[in-house]
Amino acid sequence: MTATSIGARIKQKRLAKGWTQTELATRCGWRGKRTQSRIGNYELNARVPELPDIQKLAQVLNCGIEYLAYGTRQRRGGETLQQVPILRWEQIKRVKNGRMPRKIKEHISLPAELRVSETAFAVHVADNLMEPEFKEGDIVVIDPQATVWHGRFVIVMFHGESNPVLRRYFCEGKRCYFITLDKQMPAVMQNETSEIYGVVVMKLKFYP
Repeated sequence: MTATSIGARIKQKRLAKGWTQTELATRCGWRGKRTQSRIGNYELNARVPELPDIQKLAQVLNCGIEYLAYGTRQRRGGETLQQVPILRWEQIKRVKNGRMPRKIKEHISLPAELRVSETAFAVHVADNLMEPEFKEGDIVVIDPQATVWHGRFVIVMFHGESNPVLRRYFCEGKRCYFITLDKQMPAVMQNETSEIYGVVVMKLKFYP
Protein backbone atom coordinates (compact mmCIF):
# COMPACT_ATOMS: atom_id res chain seq x y z
CA MET A 1 0.00 0.00 0.00
CA THR A 2 1.40 3.39 -1.02
CA ALA A 3 1.88 5.86 1.84
CA THR A 4 -0.14 9.05 1.46
CA SER A 5 2.57 11.69 1.92
CA ILE A 6 6.21 12.15 1.00
CA GLY A 7 7.13 12.00 4.69
CA ALA A 8 5.29 8.72 5.15
CA ARG A 9 6.98 7.26 2.07
CA ILE A 10 10.43 8.25 3.31
CA LYS A 11 9.67 6.59 6.64
CA GLN A 12 8.22 3.49 4.97
CA LYS A 13 11.30 3.01 2.78
CA ARG A 14 13.68 3.71 5.68
CA LEU A 15 12.01 1.19 7.99
CA ALA A 16 11.96 -1.41 5.21
CA LYS A 17 15.75 -1.21 5.17
CA GLY A 18 15.96 -1.32 8.96
CA TRP A 19 17.70 2.05 9.24
CA THR A 20 17.41 4.70 11.91
CA GLN A 21 16.86 8.32 10.93
CA THR A 22 20.49 9.07 11.76
CA GLU A 23 21.72 6.19 9.59
CA LEU A 24 19.63 7.35 6.63
CA ALA A 25 20.96 10.89 7.00
CA THR A 26 24.54 9.59 7.16
CA ARG A 27 24.04 7.47 4.04
CA CYS A 28 22.79 10.63 2.29
CA GLY A 29 26.01 12.37 3.28
CA TRP A 30 24.31 14.72 5.75
CA ARG A 31 26.33 15.13 8.91
CA GLY A 32 26.14 17.40 11.89
CA LYS A 33 23.96 18.01 14.92
CA ARG A 34 20.73 18.25 12.92
CA THR A 35 21.04 15.14 10.76
CA GLN A 36 18.37 13.15 12.63
CA SER A 37 16.00 16.12 12.97
CA ARG A 38 16.30 16.74 9.22
CA ILE A 39 14.93 13.29 8.43
CA GLY A 40 12.48 13.54 11.32
CA ASN A 41 11.06 16.80 10.00
CA TYR A 42 10.68 15.33 6.53
CA GLU A 43 8.89 12.25 7.87
CA LEU A 44 6.53 14.42 9.92
CA ASN A 45 5.89 16.64 6.90
CA ALA A 46 7.14 19.53 9.00
CA ARG A 47 9.53 20.52 6.21
CA VAL A 48 9.26 20.31 2.43
CA PRO A 49 12.33 18.54 0.97
CA GLU A 50 14.14 20.50 -1.69
CA LEU A 51 14.66 18.85 -5.08
CA PRO A 52 18.32 17.88 -4.42
CA ASP A 53 17.26 16.20 -1.15
CA ILE A 54 14.46 14.28 -2.90
CA GLN A 55 16.92 13.09 -5.51
CA LYS A 56 19.45 11.99 -2.88
CA LEU A 57 16.82 10.23 -0.74
CA ALA A 58 15.44 8.40 -3.77
CA GLN A 59 18.94 7.25 -4.70
CA VAL A 60 19.80 6.03 -1.20
CA LEU A 61 16.40 4.42 -0.60
CA ASN A 62 16.56 2.78 -4.04
CA CYS A 63 13.24 4.11 -5.32
CA GLY A 64 12.07 6.44 -8.08
CA ILE A 65 11.96 10.19 -7.54
CA GLU A 66 8.37 10.27 -8.77
CA TYR A 67 7.37 7.58 -6.28
CA LEU A 68 8.98 9.40 -3.38
CA ALA A 69 7.48 12.76 -4.32
CA TYR A 70 4.02 11.65 -5.45
CA GLY A 71 3.56 7.97 -4.70
CA THR A 72 3.48 7.01 -8.38
CA ARG A 73 5.83 4.92 -10.50
CA GLN A 74 8.55 6.53 -12.55
CA ARG A 75 7.73 6.83 -16.22
CA ARG A 76 9.74 4.97 -18.81
CA GLY A 77 11.74 6.63 -21.55
CA GLY A 78 14.10 9.56 -21.53
CA GLU A 79 13.76 12.46 -19.19
CA THR A 80 11.76 15.38 -20.54
CA LEU A 81 11.35 18.79 -19.04
CA GLN A 82 8.11 20.26 -17.84
CA GLN A 83 7.73 24.01 -18.17
CA VAL A 84 6.15 25.77 -15.19
CA PRO A 85 5.44 29.52 -15.37
CA ILE A 86 6.75 31.83 -12.67
CA LEU A 87 3.88 34.17 -11.80
CA ARG A 88 3.65 37.44 -9.96
CA TRP A 89 1.56 37.26 -6.81
CA GLU A 90 -1.16 39.43 -8.32
CA GLN A 91 -1.50 36.97 -11.22
CA ILE A 92 -2.33 33.95 -9.04
CA LYS A 93 -6.02 34.85 -8.75
CA ARG A 94 -6.46 34.17 -12.48
CA VAL A 95 -5.19 30.61 -12.04
CA LYS A 96 -7.86 30.01 -9.40
CA ASN A 97 -10.45 30.87 -12.05
CA GLY A 98 -8.91 28.39 -14.48
CA ARG A 99 -7.13 31.00 -16.61
CA MET A 100 -3.37 31.15 -16.97
CA PRO A 101 -2.11 34.74 -17.38
CA ARG A 102 -0.95 35.64 -20.89
CA LYS A 103 1.99 37.86 -19.99
CA ILE A 104 4.44 35.47 -18.38
CA LYS A 105 8.08 36.52 -18.46
CA GLU A 106 9.74 33.56 -16.76
CA HIS A 107 9.49 29.77 -16.70
CA ILE A 108 11.38 27.07 -14.87
CA SER A 109 11.99 23.56 -16.14
CA LEU A 110 11.19 20.56 -13.95
CA PRO A 111 12.04 16.90 -14.59
CA ALA A 112 8.89 15.19 -15.85
CA GLU A 113 9.38 12.54 -13.15
CA LEU A 114 8.42 15.25 -10.63
CA ARG A 115 4.94 15.35 -12.06
CA VAL A 116 2.64 18.28 -11.39
CA SER A 117 -0.71 19.19 -12.87
CA GLU A 118 -1.09 21.34 -15.97
CA THR A 119 -2.22 24.25 -13.81
CA ALA A 120 0.92 24.22 -11.64
CA PHE A 121 2.91 27.42 -11.35
CA ALA A 122 5.78 28.92 -9.38
CA VAL A 123 6.26 32.16 -7.44
CA HIS A 124 9.10 33.93 -5.71
CA VAL A 125 8.64 34.01 -1.92
CA ALA A 126 7.74 37.62 -1.17
CA ASP A 127 8.87 38.01 2.45
CA ASN A 128 10.62 36.34 5.39
CA LEU A 129 7.54 35.40 7.43
CA MET A 130 8.10 31.71 6.67
CA GLU A 131 11.76 31.50 7.68
CA PRO A 132 13.66 29.28 8.19
CA GLU A 133 11.72 27.06 5.77
CA PHE A 134 11.36 29.70 3.06
CA LYS A 135 13.37 32.87 2.55
CA GLU A 136 12.55 35.89 0.47
CA GLY A 137 13.51 35.19 -3.14
CA ASP A 138 13.19 31.39 -2.94
CA ILE A 139 11.06 29.85 -5.68
CA VAL A 140 8.21 27.56 -4.67
CA VAL A 141 6.26 25.37 -7.08
CA ILE A 142 2.52 25.33 -6.44
CA ASP A 143 0.06 22.68 -7.59
CA PRO A 144 -3.61 23.76 -7.35
CA GLN A 145 -4.69 20.12 -7.66
CA ALA A 146 -2.51 18.70 -4.89
CA THR A 147 -4.24 17.47 -1.73
CA VAL A 148 -4.24 19.75 1.30
CA TRP A 149 -3.55 18.20 4.69
CA HIS A 150 -2.21 19.20 8.09
CA GLY A 151 1.34 20.48 7.94
CA ARG A 152 1.47 21.34 4.26
CA PHE A 153 2.39 24.78 2.98
CA VAL A 154 -0.28 26.47 0.90
CA ILE A 155 -1.10 29.61 -1.03
CA VAL A 156 -4.22 31.12 0.53
CA MET A 157 -6.35 34.18 -0.13
CA PHE A 158 -7.93 35.91 2.86
CA HIS A 159 -11.09 37.99 2.66
CA GLY A 160 -10.37 41.66 2.13
CA GLU A 161 -6.79 41.14 0.94
CA SER A 162 -5.61 42.08 -2.55
CA ASN A 163 -3.18 39.19 -3.05
CA PRO A 164 -2.79 35.63 -1.70
CA VAL A 165 -0.03 34.71 0.75
CA LEU A 166 2.15 31.73 1.67
CA ARG A 167 1.13 30.02 4.91
CA ARG A 168 1.30 26.66 6.68
CA TYR A 169 -1.94 24.71 7.09
CA PHE A 170 -2.29 23.60 10.71
CA CYS A 171 -5.17 21.65 12.28
CA GLU A 172 -6.17 21.02 15.90
CA GLY A 173 -9.16 18.74 16.18
CA LYS A 174 -11.88 20.04 13.88
CA ARG A 175 -10.39 23.52 13.61
CA CYS A 176 -7.77 24.45 11.05
CA TYR A 177 -5.60 27.53 10.85
CA PHE A 178 -3.17 29.29 8.55
CA ILE A 179 0.07 30.21 10.30
CA THR A 180 3.39 31.83 9.56
CA LEU A 181 6.66 30.58 11.06
CA ASP A 182 7.06 33.97 12.73
CA LYS A 183 5.73 33.40 16.24
CA GLN A 184 4.88 37.08 16.54
CA MET A 185 2.24 36.77 13.84
CA PRO A 186 -1.23 35.51 14.88
CA ALA A 187 -2.79 32.44 13.31
CA VAL A 188 -5.83 32.90 11.07
CA MET A 189 -8.66 30.40 11.45
CA GLN A 190 -9.93 28.78 8.27
CA ASN A 191 -13.47 29.77 7.32
CA GLU A 192 -15.69 29.92 4.25
CA THR A 193 -13.95 33.10 3.04
CA SER A 194 -10.47 31.52 3.02
CA GLU A 195 -9.56 30.29 -0.47
CA ILE A 196 -6.67 27.88 -0.91
CA TYR A 197 -5.13 28.38 -4.34
CA GLY A 198 -2.67 25.52 -4.22
CA VAL A 199 -0.13 23.46 -2.28
CA VAL A 200 3.65 23.85 -2.23
CA VAL A 201 5.10 20.72 -3.83
CA MET A 202 8.70 21.81 -4.29
CA LYS A 203 11.12 24.52 -3.24
CA LEU A 204 14.07 25.87 -5.19
CA LYS A 205 16.59 27.41 -2.84
CA PHE A 206 17.85 30.92 -3.51
CA TYR A 207 21.46 31.72 -2.68
CA PRO A 208 22.24 35.47 -2.71
